[in-house]
This record gives sequence, structure tokens and C-alpha cells, in this order.
Amino acid sequence: MDEMSASLLTDNLCNLIGLSSDADGPRPDRLHEAILAFCRGRLGDETLSPGVVAAHFNISLRTLHARFAASGQSFGRWLLATRLEESRRALLDPRRAAEGIASIAYSVGFNDLSAFNRAFRNRFGVAPRQRRSRDRA
Repeated sequence: MDEMSASLLTDNLCNLIGLSSDADGPRPDRLHEAILAFCRGRLGDETLSPGVVAAHFNISLRTLHARFAASGQSFGRWLLATRLEESRRALLDPRRAAEGIASIAYSVGFNDLSAFNRAFRNRFGVAPRQRRSRDRA
């Protein structure tokens, strides 16, 4: 099992244990952690949206956005930051060295390579190809 899968499995297991111990339903902080785990497990799904997440947890969009606002971030900003961080990890992973940059971008949920390259450069200060080649040297 790769590191990302093991991490997601651990997150989900901890969230399930925590959620099952609440007799009156999940506390708001545990709900937020469950939402994050759900989203992390579906980063590669380009259709992941607030509506999909809210429907999965049977909460309103307003409640979902309130949970993210309480953590100081919007859903969209969190999703973009998480996808960019996961793509950075994948680019640096020697086991994925033969995989193309486009493939990595699509695997974390980007559906437009130009948008991915722009967002990556804005976040990390270098293009994905430069990040990969610099860290290999």
C-alpha cells in the first residue's frame, strides 16, 4: 500500500471511530474532520464539489460552507491547496518518476493542464517540470 493510501485509510478509520462514539451525532469539529477525510479520498474526482459533499453528509450547503469558514478557509481554496500539495508530493515521489506531469495533474482532480500549471507556479514559485527536475538533480 502506498503512503497516500495508508494515510487516507488511517484518516478514515480514525474518523469512523470518532463518529461512532458520538451518541447524539457527530460534533461539529468531528463533522469537519469527516468532511476533510471524505474529500481527501476523492481528490482525483474532478466532479468533487460542495454539493456532492453536502449531499453525502446530508447537510445543507450553508452548513458545509460554515464548517470551512470556521476553519478560516473556503471549500474551493482548501480543495485547490490540497490538490496542489498532493501533486507536489507525487512529482517528488521516485515511484512516480516515469509518470507524466499531465497524468499526475489529472490524478489529483485537475481537468485542465494549463490551469494546473498556472496554479502550481503561483503556489510554489516554479513550474511543475522545474520542480521535478530540480529535486532530481
